[in-house]
Amino acid sequence: KSFLNSTFVASAWEGESLVGVVRVISDQVQRSIIYDLAVLSEYQGQGIGKELVERCLKKFPKTQFTLGTSSKNYDFYKKLGFKNSNNYLEKESPFF
Repeated sequence: KSFLNSTFVASAWEGESLVGVVRVISDQVQRSIIYDLAVLSEYQGQGIGKELVERCLKKFPKTQFTLGTSSKNYDFYKKLGFKNSNNYLEKESPFF
């Protein structure tokens, strides 16, 4: 359901196999949040993740983007223009 309720979803395919996906929640005016970027491990390092993120940025070019990720992914996102922010807070859900 989370993908169906997203503002934008982009995917990468090889034939009939899904190899990468990303989703965005956005007000389409000021703020957009990237969630759930995933590329199958055997397809990583081929530019698929970069292309998926760039599609998101092009879809909402005038909004400020936010995302949450583990520190192991920081270099990937920094290459795409993202910076560390100390302004990000999170409230965990008891349902996850």
